[in-house]
Amino acid sequence: MQARQLLILAVLAVAAIAAALFLNADRSSTESDGGRLLPELEKQLNSISELRVIGADGNAAVTLNRTENNWVVVEKDGYPADRAKLRNTLLELAKATVIEQKTSKPDFYARLGVEDPGSPDAANKALEIVTGTDTVRVIVGKIAFDGYGTYVRLDGDPQGLLVSAELEPSTVPLDWISGELVDIAAADVAAVSIKQADGEQLRIEKSDRSDSNFTVQDVPEGRALSSEFAANSIGAALGGLGFDDVRARIVTASGSVTTARYEMFDGRVIEIELTEDEDRTWAAFDFGFDPALAARFSTAATSADESTANSEESVAAPENDPEQEIVDLNARLGGWSFAVPDYKITQFSKQMDDLLAPLESEASTE
Repeated sequence: MQARQLLILAVLAVAAIAAALFLNADRSSTESDGGRLLPELEKQLNSISELRVIGADGNAAVTLNRTENNWVVVEKDGYPADRAKLRNTLLELAKATVIEQKTSKPDFYARLGVEDPGSPDAANKALEIVTGTDTVRVIVGKIAFDGYGTYVRLDGDPQGLLVSAELEPSTVPLDWISGELVDIAAADVAAVSIKQADGEQLRIEKSDRSDSNFTVQDVPEGRALSSEFAANSIGAALGGLGFDDVRARIVTASGSVTTARYEMFDGRVIEIELTEDEDRTWAAFDFGFDPALAARFSTAATSADESTANSEESVAAPENDPEQEIVDLNARLGGWSFAVPDYKITQFSKQMDDLLAPLESEASTE
């Protein structure tokens, strides 16, 4: 009985020693866990001059450069980058902490997606952060299986890591750009003039902000509009206007393109130039301010306001300075050509025939 007790005690002692050794070994292998992946990066954020996203082929897919006043996307002719997206990416990386050390064996890198980009069968990407003459490369692997964290590896270090950041840097240049252009409601548009390259013109107008529909000018004698709403889609085309590609502005000969001129009640004017190139239509924008236009509708609004002086309602003051907005828009958008959605291009280039009801002879043959 005594021998059996001694045996049990011996087994327990061995188990305790083994557990202690295991815990010590585990502690030594993860003593850096919980620390920052890049401890100095947060201090260097304002010194970063370039961020590159390296594709699976090992080449730079996206290059973001810091200029004197902005960040730009090199692959898109230097168009301004989405600074919020860039900032979030850098902060996520700077604040990333090591959750756990993973494999250091190259044969297992592919399981985590931390093989070198450019190596055979690579399907991952890398981030390169340039500060002065120093470049740090973080190989970005798969999102962790439980959805928390990302597998990464520092270039030149065999150790794979699980870090707290969720890193999914896009290798598509346009994803690093804000695709917004302007957002002007139809209620703010006083008139639109469209001139085709062949000289044909179309003009629609509102006489007052309260008008629900645009009036089509110079409807041909004997013809009628398809409906009283026929021109409204043209006036609404600047609402939520975005783009899906951008390039440096295409220079064209004057009069060789279709143009659309939008006049707003507050005096803002937007001229859109449509150019065909590379099997698609590109739109370039010029922004201006017409004091006479602003004064005309301001006077009308004032007269209307005086006529309802006893009413509790009043005309709200404009939230923004239209003239300053024009300066800002020209600085941001003036030197570029944009690929806007086709349904918007259709509105910017409509002709009179598009708004008219078919002739009786045409209707009878349909």
